[in-house]
Amino acid sequence: MLLHPSANMLQQFEAIMALTNLASHGTTCAARIADVPRVLDKVELLMLEDHTLIRRASTELICNLIAGSENVFERYGGGLEPSGKKTRGKLCKSKIQVLLAMSDVEDVPTRLAASGALATLTSSPTACDGILELQTEYHRAFLILAQLIDPGVHHGDDVAEGEDSIQKSDPGLVHRGVVCIRNVLLNPQSSLPRPALAEEVENAGLLGVFERLLKGELGSFSEAILPPAAEVTNKLVELFSSDQ
Repeated sequence: MLLHPSANMLQQFEAIMALTNLASHGTTCAARIADVPRVLDKVELLMLEDHTLIRRASTELICNLIAGSENVFERYGGGLEPSGKKTRGKLCKSKIQVLLAMSDVEDVPTRLAASGALATLTSSPTACDGILELQTEYHRAFLILAQLIDPGVHHGDDVAEGEDSIQKSDPGLVHRGVVCIRNVLLNPQSSLPRPALAEEVENAGLLGVFERLLKGELGSFSEAILPPAAEVTNKLVELFSSDQ
């Protein structure tokens, strides 16, 4: 039904929801869905739809497939074979860029799905490198991830007056943001020079975000985020200390 040329938007939505539920049942189901010809291409197109529910459902399906299918994990930069690495790397980076964009929309379920996919992908050094490249090119990736934790933060760690009281941090988004930033900053294979990384981190206001998080100023969250948040804070302090 998803691929039928005459399927309307409602039918496509129902098909995506059904596939999302199936993909959540385990790696076997996810792999079988991912292996159906043209399905991934179709879902990735629907991720860019203006319709909120279609975009949300498509992003949730991609999130489940990244977690459940090795092929989709690699398609999004989770792993690259030596052959064709440069070409595939560009394609993967563009897909990571879409997930970052979906992590910055107003719809919280869409942001949860997209940032969840990024949290899974950043277990791979290749995906971390993709995010770093996007950060140095557009200077937005770190800020998007920081705003998952603290919605009131802006470029340069400025918090708009009164904005933090209006926008509340979502525990799920906070957890995903912490994991993503932790994985990217602690990536042992990072090729970004330390001074350049320190500058990007400072401009995104990451140190202030994690200080507020650990002080409890952003609300109460699961204790599971404390170890990775502490790792990030230590890394940030190390970055700025060595940059003196």
